[in-house]
Amino acid sequence: MQGIDLDPKEMAKDGAFATLTSYHFQQLLHGSSYTPQQLAELRTVTREQVEKQAQVYAEQFIAAGVGTLKTGVEFNPDLKK
Repeated sequence: MQGIDLDPKEMAKDGAFATLTSYHFQQLLHGSSYTPQQLAELRTVTREQVEKQAQVYAEQFIAAGVGTLKTGVEFNPDLKK
């Protein structure tokens, strides 16, 4: 990740790390039985799941008074679907 400039509108560095870690674990679990196309589909689903769950955790932190949403940051309403 050190050699990649991430688009901040797409994913933060910690989010990218979490997603890549998830990809790696899934490939270890399923890599031998999945085709490259199936792994690509799994990566797409994983990214969606990581983004949705990160928003849930952030909302829980805010509701519990542990943190606040940074100025200029908004939750993605499409992740609620």
